[in-house]
Amino acid sequence: MKAMGFTKFGSPEVLEPMELATPQAGEGEVRVRVKAAGVQPVDCAIRTGFRPQGVPVSLPHVTGGEFAGIVDQTGSGVTAFAPGDEVLGFRMQYTYAEYVVVPQEQLVRKPTAMPWEAAGGLSGAGQTALTALEELAGELGVRWIRSRRSAQRLAELVELYSLGQLRIHIRRAFPLSQAAEAHREMETGHGRGKIVLTLED
Repeated sequence: MKAMGFTKFGSPEVLEPMELATPQAGEGEVRVRVKAAGVQPVDCAIRTGFRPQGVPVSLPHVTGGEFAGIVDQTGSGVTAFAPGDEVLGFRMQYTYAEYVVVPQEQLVRKPTAMPWEAAGGLSGAGQTALTALEELAGELGVRWIRSRRSAQRLAELVELYSLGQLRIHIRRAFPLSQAAEAHREMETGHGRGKIVLTLED
């Protein structure tokens, strides 16, 4: 499968096309053919050598933590999803790729009207923002918030989107092959909205 990753830490230029084995869904897991993957500041930090607590980073490495796509394989014991289902979800790394495998508990269904770019970029920023609102309610000041990601929290955001109460602004979408350019754009610190990578059929 196609992926964008790096074999050494450094500037956006270390991101390069990779050909990796296509992962297989194990028990309780779902394989998703990725249509869009969000770019987050932590992806850029990991690319430069940052190692978040609890996130194994070894080289070569494929970064990314949020995605949307179409289920194409399910492992034994999966009851919530079937091949052909449109979904969005999260995982700790490895989403800048044609396929991702995740536990079924890390996916929710994508609303038909939600564009792929919006779905691919919702999980990280959306769940972090929701966590921040919960954590900082009634408090003043700013502090680092580590998102408590869950399918339930993601489903709440999808419901808000479906009701027209949440809008997802996409700053720019790049093809997967231009991941380095997407990282350069993210690192400017300017602009608002999500940056996403898109994968062609």
